[in-house]
Formats: sequence, structure tokens, C-alpha cells
Amino acid sequence: MDLNNRSEVLKSARNQADINKVMMLRSFDPKLINLDTTKSGAELLQVPDPWGQEITAYREVFQIVDSAIDGLIEYFKV
Repeated sequence: MDLNNRSEVLKSARNQADINKVMMLRSFDPKLINLDTTKSGAELLQVPDPWGQEITAYREVFQIVDSAIDGLIEYFKV
């Protein structure tokens, strides 16, 4: 998800509870956990789309997702 996708999803939110459910995958990455999606640096939370690029781009996206997934799993364990 990039910040534009996030913005579009938030447009359909009916209330604050809906807004609170929208999260960026990279916000679960321990290195990026303190970034605020509304502040400077939020672009670091985006997962780039590797479609049509070289295999290295896909590997980079895999590393991004891999770095965040453990935090996401922990979030849902609570």
C-alpha cells in the first residue's frame, strides 16, 4: 500500500473506528514503528509495486514485507 491507496481507503471510512482500522504494513516493521502516516517521513511506510521491474525489485519488496510481517502477526495475537 502506498499513501495514495491509504488516502482512498480512508475516504470510505464512516467514523473514527473505521479510520483506526487502516494501517500501513510497514508500520509493523520494528525499524519504522514510530513513523506517523500524517507526518514527514511517512513515505518510508510505502511498499513499492515491483510490477514490470527486474527480479531485484521483487526481492526488495519481499524483504520489506518480511521485515514487517512478524510485527503484524504479533499485533493480531493480542
